[in-house]
Amino acid sequence: MHLRISALLAALALLSGCTLSTVRSAEVYPGLSLNAQVSSTTPAGEDAGWFWSAGNQPVPGLYAELTLGNVSADGARGNELSAGLNAFSPFVGAYTQLGKNERSAYGIGGRLGLPIISWSSSQLYGRYDRLLAPGQRLLLNPAVVLHWGNSPNGENPGHFVGLVQGVGLEMEGKNVSFIPAASVVLMGGERSSYGESQGSFTTAFATASVAVVFHRARTLAPAPPRAAQPGEP
Repeated sequence: MHLRISALLAALALLSGCTLSTVRSAEVYPGLSLNAQVSSTTPAGEDAGWFWSAGNQPVPGLYAELTLGNVSADGARGNELSAGLNAFSPFVGAYTQLGKNERSAYGIGGRLGLPIISWSSSQLYGRYDRLLAPGQRLLLNPAVVLHWGNSPNGENPGHFVGLVQGVGLEMEGKNVSFIPAASVVLMGGERSSYGESQGSFTTAFATASVAVVFHRARTLAPAPPRAAQPGEP
């Protein structure tokens, strides 16, 4: 039993990093959807790795989000409300699909981290889809991330701001879709320890992720009325 508990805690520790990039489709799924993602970074440097107690090592992450979508009758516009966990940090979010045509869709949204534990992460993001083939979309998700907080003892505050460009491929099924993605992150921040500044830093690194989305089927826009042909009533 103790061995199983230790293994579980070790697995959770490996997935305790903040997920900086969540590449998703710009077109809203109607009703309830569940998004789950695992990710990892390239080594981000000692200063950035400090925020996850990782040092200059890859930072794995785990992300889960429940969304409620509402879509217009023609599918051109939609809205999402969401709540979830970024590692062990809760958040709430909202997204608006601004438009859609035969080849693309786009929108903007944001997530607000809730500083219930010691750290939280918020972001503003855009989403753009490009339809490649039936069931396949190229996804572009630029974002600005703010991560801030303090250690549990209150003696090690810090924050960073990151610019993120995520690129993914959505492979859409009727009720389950998969999204492999990669992102480039440019970040800068600062931290202090027991009242002594550790200085500011900048760094750049990459992330890779795989997400699975459980959802309802998207509603197709109604076909335009067909003009009556000669001889038809």
